[in-house]
Amino acid sequence: MNYIRESVFSNQFYPSDLSSLNSTLKTFFQLSAESVLTNIKGLILPHAGYIFSGQTTAYAIANLKPDIEIKNIIILGPCHQYPSRSASIWNKGKWITPYGAINIDEITSVNIIDSELIDNDLNPHKYEHSIEVQLPFFQYYLKNEFSIIPIAIGNQDFDFCYKLGKHLSKFISDKTLIVASSDLYHGYDHNLCKEQDGKIINIINKNNLTTLKNFLNENNKTSFGCGISPIITLLSALENISKEVYLAHSTNSAEVTGNDDGYIVGYASFVIS
Repeated sequence: MNYIRESVFSNQFYPSDLSSLNSTLKTFFQLSAESVLTNIKGLILPHAGYIFSGQTTAYAIANLKPDIEIKNIIILGPCHQYPSRSASIWNKGKWITPYGAINIDEITSVNIIDSELIDNDLNPHKYEHSIEVQLPFFQYYLKNEFSIIPIAIGNQDFDFCYKLGKHLSKFISDKTLIVASSDLYHGYDHNLCKEQDGKIINIINKNNLTTLKNFLNENNKTSFGCGISPIITLLSALENISKEVYLAHSTNSAEVTGNDDGYIVGYASFVIS
C-alpha cells in the first residue's frame, strides 16, 4: 500500500507554483496582527481556497511565536467526500505539498489507533481538502521541521467526538499543537450567515463543552459549520489543558469578494491557550 499522500488540491485551493505560494503566504502574514496569547495549544482554522479564507487562517497562526519548537501537529478535519461514521488516521508515510514532504509521526499515530474510536482507513483522506490546505501555512511559518498526525472525522455525534478528544489528550505534549479545520455557515443569505456565525463564535469563545452541546442539540449542527466534529474533538482534548479561547479573525466569502449575491461560506479562526 502507498502511504505517500500527494498534493491533491494545489492549484485549486492554493498555488502549486512555489513562488506564487510564497508570495501569497508572505502577504497574509504581513497583514496579520501581532501575537496576543502565549503557551498556545490549539488552533481552529478555516479551510476554503486561500483567496477566501487564507487571511483568516494566517491571523490565528501568527499568534505562534515564529521560533516556537513544535514536534508534531495533530490536524483534525471533517469528511467532505468520503462517508464515514468513524475517525480515521493516516498513520504512516508522508504528505506532499509544494514545499516538500512532511513526515507522519508514525510512533504516535500507531498508538492513537483505537478499535472503538479511530481506525487507519486511508480512504477518507485521499480526496479530502480540509487537512491538506493547512499544511503549507505551517511549513511556511514554522522554522523547525515537524511531523503531522492527520485525522479525518466523519462521525458528528457529540459524545463520540468528546470521547475521541479525551483519547487524543493522552498524546498531547508540550511540543504538540492540535488543529481543528472547519468553515462555518454555508448558504445563500448574508445576513443569516453573520447571525449564525456570530452565535457559534460566541459559543466557542465560552470554551464550555456543556454549553456547546446544549446549543447544538437545540439547533441544526450542520448549519453551523462543516467541521463541528473537529471543533468538539479539539475542545474536548484541551478541556483540562486550555484556559482561554481567543477569536483571531472572522469574515465570510461575501465580505472577502464584495459580492453577496450567491453562495456564501463563513470563516473564523481561533487560538486556544
